[in-house]
Amino acid sequence: MRTPVRLAVKWLCDASPEQDHHFGLAGVTAAALGAAAIQEHGLARPALERYAAELADASPAFWQEQGMEIAGEFALALQQAGTHCPSLDEHLRGTADAVAFFESISADITDGVDRLVSLGVIEQSAASAIPRQTTHHQKNPGPLQAAVSLCEARENYHLGQMAAGLRTLVQEGWAHHRITRDAVSFLIAQQNTHGAFGYPAFDDPMARRQAQYSWTRSVIIALAAVATTGRRALTVTDGVLAGRALGSTFLIGLIEPFVGLGRPGVLGVAISGLPSRGSHRFAARHPTTTRPPIRKREQVAE
Repeated sequence: MRTPVRLAVKWLCDASPEQDHHFGLAGVTAAALGAAAIQEHGLARPALERYAAELADASPAFWQEQGMEIAGEFALALQQAGTHCPSLDEHLRGTADAVAFFESISADITDGVDRLVSLGVIEQSAASAIPRQTTHHQKNPGPLQAAVSLCEARENYHLGQMAAGLRTLVQEGWAHHRITRDAVSFLIAQQNTHGAFGYPAFDDPMARRQAQYSWTRSVIIALAAVATTGRRALTVTDGVLAGRALGSTFLIGLIEPFVGLGRPGVLGVAISGLPSRGSHRFAARHPTTTRPPIRKREQVAE
């Protein structure tokens, strides 16, 4: 796992200068998460420092648009790198000031408030003093239901959707499941020698690179989740989950290297409706590759 993640981190960092800040920040932040997952923080430090400097005077609207998941993770990565971004610091302080006037904290902003606490912007005692609303949580889907989405993602080459599904499986405690390992194997097979993920069917080199930037940032988040879990519970070697060979499952053909060029009009991205804790702000949403999910439950082998 270490080698694919390292290559992807380097590729994202190298590709970030050519990206618009609105689009590129998520990639740099994803690279930092990947570097942290393999405990090589220095890999992403130059890109973090560059973006921090370039965004020093960014408007509050920019950070509001990015959302707390990206802004908070970027701030955490900057802390770990020993640097800071003045405009982001100001935005976080303003957000913390607003939270102080809340009568209660709704379930959908709980993670954001917790991030502010972890960053030291809000005192834990102050955050704990604000009542938290509770909400009824639907039962999370098991691995068999997740397999439906993964099969669909593979068939339509929705790498972002597959990455989101993989992340969900890890978050819900299925990191050891064969389905999870098959999904990891499939995604790693989509990485080229430069470190980018995906083989988009575009003639325009810039369109291909943008699609790969989107996919790579989504995949690296998922692989980082697996790698972090792996440090605790799995024996991991470079690119191979050791201890048990990856064999075929009822996810027909999932683990075979799917390295076709894809099909115009059905190249995939992450679907925000996938069940998962937290938001999908990191998920790839490239306008030229977005398409509603196609349901194919009847085609999943029993």
